[in-house]
Amino acid sequence: MPRASAQPLQMKTFEKRATIYISCFGFAEYEGECQILLDIGEKWIKGKPLSIWKDEKKLRKKYLDGKNGLRAAFLKGLKEAINSDDVTGAQTRTVMENLWYIHKHGRDKWIEDAKEHRDLKDFYEWPKEGSILLKK
Repeated sequence: MPRASAQPLQMKTFEKRATIYISCFGFAEYEGECQILLDIGEKWIKGKPLSIWKDEKKLRKKYLDGKNGLRAAFLKGLKEAINSDDVTGAQTRTVMENLWYIHKHGRDKWIEDAKEHRDLKDFYEWPKEGSILLKK
């Protein structure tokens, strides 16, 4: 969904990389925001133990929900990237599910394994040139 307050991103903010369409909505801005969150999340999970994904309250509070947790990083990072901290629950869930897989298996395996059950049109380079969210 378009964000009236969103400011265009600089292309240099995000390195071009292979990715998979991860949102369940057909809005380019919404998917772009999911990719921004995925980028923020991948940087955030580096060096963290895989146990952060457990449901134990202390782990969730420390790593996912707390003041310095992943959800807080999403809000802060998106606000810095496009001047919006309006992250939907659906975006958070889908990004976190993909981050868990990437954290456990690695980005290359995430893409490779998706080829078994995804259409070719679901694979693309991000950020896309001329994206609505990105400044040319």
